[in-house]
Amino acid sequence: MIVHVPQCREASAALRVSLSGLLGVWILVIPTETIRADDSRFGSATPATPTAAADESSSPRRWTLTSNVEWSHPGIGGSFTITRGSIVGTGTRISVDSLGLDEAHAFGFGLRWDWEAHGLELRYRPFSFSGRATTSDPLIFHGVTYPAGETIETDLRLDFLTLRYDFKLVDRDWAEFRVGPQLNYWRFSARLHSLGPSSIDDKRTFASSMLGGFAGGEIRTSRLHLGGEASLGWNLGDYSLIEFIAYAGMDWTDSARLDIGYRSIAFDMNATTNDGDFFVQGPFVMFSLAF
Repeated sequence: MIVHVPQCREASAALRVSLSGLLGVWILVIPTETIRADDSRFGSATPATPTAAADESSSPRRWTLTSNVEWSHPGIGGSFTITRGSIVGTGTRISVDSLGLDEAHAFGFGLRWDWEAHGLELRYRPFSFSGRATTSDPLIFHGVTYPAGETIETDLRLDFLTLRYDFKLVDRDWAEFRVGPQLNYWRFSARLHSLGPSSIDDKRTFASSMLGGFAGGEIRTSRLHLGGEASLGWNLGDYSLIEFIAYAGMDWTDSARLDIGYRSIAFDMNATTNDGDFFVQGPFVMFSLAF
């Protein structure tokens, strides 16, 4: 028995070494597996850092909403014929210049939504003209005769509501060019009121819509920009609209800008025996604010 004691001691020592090794492996492996399991439950093995979260929150927004208000000071020219019941002879050709209409002080507004290269815009531009003039010849308006020599007070109004979609064919830091279709709704009304002995007062209103298209663009520096656009609308030859706009302006801030420009509109109306050719043109000032 004495001879075999050293061998038992050696075996016991070897056993203790083996158990210690296994325990060390268990200590190293088990926590590692536990951490991996916890990470998989949260869906990521790498936790997000504050820098990554800040970069994600500061990424640029892909859409912009812009509103604008406009003041314009246009004049009007042209002529029109308004009959009663589409009967020939119940209306004479009336020149706008003979009515003594003053230039208008018109206010309009618009709303625009941009998403990457796409844009959707709504514009409302009302133009109202009024004046007085003494007629040298009789006028027949809507079947009513206004005697010569009487002073006539006239209110003439043209309203345009435009909905358009555009796509940026060119989109650079210094320039852009957009094209797209548009829908125009227009409304024309004329009221003639005699201030003479006849005291005749009559009014006629027309309204319709027409499809069309437009193209426009601008060039820019850091704060200044110069641009223009042209649009066309038509409705089976009965109505047509041609509009040209040129403007220049500056960016006050990243979201606010001011534009000064000039607008020219040619509008043709042909509804059976009622027709008119009008030219509206003049300067405008527009302020825009982006959100």
